[in-house]
Formats: sequence, C-alpha cells, structure tokens
Amino acid sequence: MKEKMHNNESFIFISVYFGKKDGELLEWVKSVPWGSFSLITRKVILAHLHGEFYNLPEFEGDEANEKNSITKTLTIKQEDEEIYNYLSSFDDNNRSFEIKKLLKESLKTKGKNPKASIKRPISFQDCCTTIMRTLQN
Repeated sequence: MKEKMHNNESFIFISVYFGKKDGELLEWVKSVPWGSFSLITRKVILAHLHGEFYNLPEFEGDEANEKNSITKTLTIKQEDEEIYNYLSSFDDNNRSFEIKKLLKESLKTKGKNPKASIKRPISFQDCCTTIMRTLQN
C-alpha cells in the first residue's frame, strides 16, 4: 500500500491487477466508468465486513476495449478506517487476491437486483448519480 497526503488528508492506494484468468470479472472491471471503481469496491468490502451481500452494478461494456489485462487503483480515505484495517490484515501479496475474491462473490449475484443495472452511454454526472443511488440501497 502506498500512503500519500493531500490537503492534510491521508490516502492509501492499492493497485489491483485483473488479467485473462479473471474472466467475467475482467470484463466487468473494463466496463466500470472512470472514477467509480474505488467507490464500488469500498461498498463491497463494507458489505462483507457487516455480513451483508452487495450486488455489483452492471455496466454496458466498451466494445473498443480489447485489453487482456487492466490495473485499477483502489483509493482508501482516512475515514475508511474499517476498510483500511481489514486490508492491512493481509500481507501485500494477498491484498489484491482478497479484493478480487470479494468482487467475484458480488459478481455472482449479478442480475438479482434490477435496481443495480446501468446502461451506457450516459453522461458522467448521470452515471455518478445512478451509482450513488445504487450504493444507498
């Protein structure tokens, strides 16, 4: 984990690599709108910590995105202490594995929550608003 300060607020960054072996999870990650990965992943981890289940929202894939791998950065803020403590309990090599495991579990429930479906193309603002509504449910 890398730690940085910005305006007296501490941020921790965790890079998560998704490759061909991640299959459907890789396709989902490639479809996530810019800036939404950390927000959704934090919600998944919090649901897990509270013994709840979280359905990942669905996004239409980007047909032009032919990449076989992608790296996403999970940003954890100072106020996400519960998430930070959970992820810190794993050694550096297992952190990404645990994050992907939780995302895969949430992906398996796809389609069971019709409110979690989002279709692209929509504006960035509409996307953020829809994600926020979905995360509040």
